[in-house]
Amino acid sequence: MLLGGRPQLWEPFDAAIGRLTPRTPELLGILAKTFSDPVRLALPALGRLDALIAGLSQETIPARIVRTGIAAAYPDIPLIALVQQGTAALSIY
Repeated sequence: MLLGGRPQLWEPFDAAIGRLTPRTPELLGILAKTFSDPVRLALPALGRLDALIAGLSQETIPARIVRTGIAAAYPDIPLIALVQQGTAALSIY
């Protein structure tokens, strides 16, 4: 687990996910931007994050629901929208 805001701490992680083939999974790419350095890196990922949040009512994989919430928490996305979209998805339990 990486904790720290210094870019040099994240360089090996960024290099590793950049090598994933055929490409970095969308949620992992969003998490990499919103968790590591939300002030500088999150803005380009926010549109994709909004789309994931909007689709949570159709999501059936609990880990993806939780990880989407984590991705939304760091750039200070209002969690009310996340909860509203995710309520139906959480009813799978």
